[in-house]
Amino acid sequence: MKERGLLTRRMQALSYFFIGYVLLAFMWWTYLLYLKNEDAYHSKKEIIELKSRITNVDPKPIVNALTNEYVTQRYMIIGESFILVSMLFGFVALFNKAYYRGIASANKERNFLLSVTHELKTPLASIRLALETFFKRDLKHEQIRRLSALNIQEVDRLDHLVSNILLTARMDNNFVVDKRAESIQEIVNYCVELVERKQPDRLIELQQCEDCRVMVDKNAMIQVVQNLLSNAVKYSPEASPIIIKVATVGGEVQIDVVDEGFGIPNKEKLKVLSKFYRIGNEDTRETQGTGLGLYIVRKIVQAHGGELLILDNEPKGTIMRVLLKSM
Repeated sequence: MKERGLLTRRMQALSYFFIGYVLLAFMWWTYLLYLKNEDAYHSKKEIIELKSRITNVDPKPIVNALTNEYVTQRYMIIGESFILVSMLFGFVALFNKAYYRGIASANKERNFLLSVTHELKTPLASIRLALETFFKRDLKHEQIRRLSALNIQEVDRLDHLVSNILLTARMDNNFVVDKRAESIQEIVNYCVELVERKQPDRLIELQQCEDCRVMVDKNAMIQVVQNLLSNAVKYSPEASPIIIKVATVGGEVQIDVVDEGFGIPNKEKLKVLSKFYRIGNEDTRETQGTGLGLYIVRKIVQAHGGELLILDNEPKGTIMRVLLKSM
């Protein structure tokens, strides 16, 4: 990371040096061309005045035409120099934009590979350890049950990771949802039960849960609510409650998942919806994840013609709001 940062700073310094050098060169060439044009004007003017003395012809009309031509050429020199410098800055700006976009993309892919590697190695190591324990030791029935339950959770983690990756691949290739009339309340209740089964110590409150029927893909919408609840649990203190609300507002069904976590800075709110993006450094991160959850949620909601909003919860935390058209 330090070497990459040093290389980036060197590239910046080199680009600034190049811009400064070319800008000074343009200014010098413009100045020289300006002087040459002025010298040519004065030389032609002296020749015209000299000829007029010999031929006794009034030099004013010719001098005025020469002066007008000189003024025009002067503006052309300045204008062309300004255009060339503007084109230079435009080219450098586009180059920098593409360069930093490439760096951001490479960092996102690197973070994704690091997180996926971690997400795969941890459950696999746990499963391997359990199997070795079963093989080498004569365990009691209760110990076998406890170890088996723990490793079933690890298998569920692997299954969730693979499902997210496969679903992301589908979304990049004309993702289509199968809409049917479904009860949002049933979907929310089912997702809450799933999360409470995995996190029995977490408090999840259902508030204002209206029984709204919406044209949705049930499995896709379960994925949406489950991902939002899982994120709220993951990024908020264990003692704080997770609140989920469902209401009809202005012809739309509004689903709010509210937590009291650290929140999402305004400059990161759009970024966290992109693929592979996670806030912070993957090398020092402690929370699990791959940066696909909110990307999947956003894609599913958009496929339903809805909208995903990230709002601040007062005094702290985040509100993830899903807006869907009601029937």
